[in-house]
Amino acid sequence: MTDSGCNPDAGFYNNNSLASTEDRSSNDSHPDPSVKPVAIYGLASRSDYGSETRYNVAGYHWPTKKPGHTITKHGYFLDPDVDIGALDTSVFPMARGELEVLDPQQRLLMEVPRESRRCWGSELAGDESLNEACVAIGKGDCSSAIVAGTSIIMAPSLTTDMSDQGTLSPDGSCNPFYTKANGYARGEGIVALFVKSLDDALRDGNPIRSVIVGSATNGDGNTPCS
Repeated sequence: MTDSGCNPDAGFYNNNSLASTEDRSSNDSHPDPSVKPVAIYGLASRSDYGSETRYNVAGYHWPTKKPGHTITKHGYFLDPDVDIGALDTSVFPMARGELEVLDPQQRLLMEVPRESRRCWGSELAGDESLNEACVAIGKGDCSSAIVAGTSIIMAPSLTTDMSDQGTLSPDGSCNPFYTKANGYARGEGIVALFVKSLDDALRDGNPIRSVIVGSATNGDGNTPCS
């Protein structure tokens, strides 16, 4: 299992710096006064460093749009040193039959959240989306939560589908809000955040990497283009 290399002192907010931040924002309006600030105090990740796909991209690449093929050979993939098939069964014991069919993303989503917990110290209380975690902590449904996500490109099917739809950049680059924008490049990564209320983090002496003062989600259906 690869350690994410966390530093317990990195990004630590002391009471004085938090107080000055609160003073600057004391006059700001908040849509929901019951929402409490949430601290991110633990994190770990596996990021994209490599350029090698997990399939023979030459067999699927076509320089122009062609059904069932990909217009790009590029992407952002986990470093080859990250063994997505490995799992420390002394830490995560399970039956051999279950282990043999375990999705690599599930393996990584056990390792990485554990690293975020080990780096900063806490009790695992939940695994939810960031907004749901903030709401649950604010309501007192849980005292802390893990928010985690993963993206591993195991096969070419979704990449070829996206290429058919014209969403991928042929040169494998992202240029948002720029005239050279021609699509986006797919990438891999796993991240886990440990969050709890800011008051609790200060009380417990946790290193604070960032503070969330509000969150929201939106799903209003189809939005007309004109």
